[in-house]
Amino acid sequence: VMKPEEMADYYYQCNSVPKSFVAQGLNEAVAAFIANAEEELSRHDAEEIKNFVKSRFPWGFVYDIRTSKTLINGYLSVVVGIRYNEGAQDSPDYYYDVRAAVFDIYTGKQLELSDLFFDGEDFVPLLNQYLADKAVSPYSTFGATHDMLSSFTGLYEGEFTFTADSIIFNRNTCFADGVVLSLDGLLESMVTSVPRDMEEYVDISVPVYKKIRYMSASEYAEEKNGITIWYLEKENNLLSEDVCERVNTFIDSIYNEYFTPEKLLASAQKIDSAYDRVVIGPFPDFHVNLYGKRFIEVRGANLAFPLKKGEESYGMDFTVVQGHYNTAYFAYYFNALTGEELRMGDLFIDGWENEATYSVYDEDYNQWDAGTWIAYSKAIDAGTCRILSISDYVNAPYNMGDMSDLEIPVTVYVSTENGDIVAVSVPRGYIK
Repeated sequence: VMKPEEMADYYYQCNSVPKSFVAQGLNEAVAAFIANAEEELSRHDAEEIKNFVKSRFPWGFVYDIRTSKTLINGYLSVVVGIRYNEGAQDSPDYYYDVRAAVFDIYTGKQLELSDLFFDGEDFVPLLNQYLADKAVSPYSTFGATHDMLSSFTGLYEGEFTFTADSIIFNRNTCFADGVVLSLDGLLESMVTSVPRDMEEYVDISVPVYKKIRYMSASEYAEEKNGITIWYLEKENNLLSEDVCERVNTFIDSIYNEYFTPEKLLASAQKIDSAYDRVVIGPFPDFHVNLYGKRFIEVRGANLAFPLKKGEESYGMDFTVVQGHYNTAYFAYYFNALTGEELRMGDLFIDGWENEATYSVYDEDYNQWDAGTWIAYSKAIDAGTCRILSISDYVNAPYNMGDMSDLEIPVTVYVSTENGDIVAVSVPRGYIK
């Protein structure tokens, strides 16, 4: 497969993988792979597995042999494995032992790792450098990293398997556990990034959904006042240099207006003049994320903890930037084509205003002060309001994919001129 001139910002996915395929021999090949993998994995002694997991994690949890299948852009990943985790909320699943295979449903062929990369791509050094960086990177927003027995020096036969979008390491290689590393950062070099709708290759009763890609667009960072601030790389081939410059300038303006030591201390001393220092957190990074080539999100921690002289433990916190949907974080959205702040007109076609419903959060709605969303006056210009959250716009309910196919309206949260947070629900037929 030759590399296209431009990477697509969407992909096709079956959320429920079909039980049968059109390609000759594919059904039998998948069934045989699963049966062989399950038979091999069943030879493990259950007590030995539990003892290993307990030696790694006191509260570790072991799953039975499980098979998972995912289908994206016509590439079927089949994974059969014995999984375990730390028993903690933020723990990833590791593999005690695993078998994986990737099939092209257009041809029925089982693929090698090299088949996942475009023709002419020198993928070995590219992949090894990417995995070396990924191996030591935090896997969660809490900063946790995988336990390594040695530095990653390259992929060696017999030490890993792979899916269409990940490398799965065997335990006791460079990692103590059976770690899964995503290949999302290499999509521009992989054939799996090319959209293929699959409609002629799967059972017609199984819907195929078109989904917008979500990716981190941060390329470099600077640390200021204990905050790691990520910026857009001006040579980013997904965005124009002008757009990157606009967004980076905005990121600096947010820091300078709210997060310098002087500004944070001034905000804290408005609450109590005895405060003499302020800590940002938890995990006070500014991130830049990209929704396809459509929207840019600038997001960061929005809680600060003021301390008085002699205090070590955090007490109360305060919200640094007011007027956001989630007070723990600030979020701003920009049009990826222009770099201008995102507006409702960027999201919906003309006429959406007449079909939308509006609601506002009322904290005093009932005697328990639990709060609820109640009807709000339509006498607002939602087209000029600042957008606070587009997560429902790009992520359909229940991970259903192509939102225009669903009857449930899409909801975007905005802030009005008087500071109200309003939920604007628009029929999905108006989505651009």
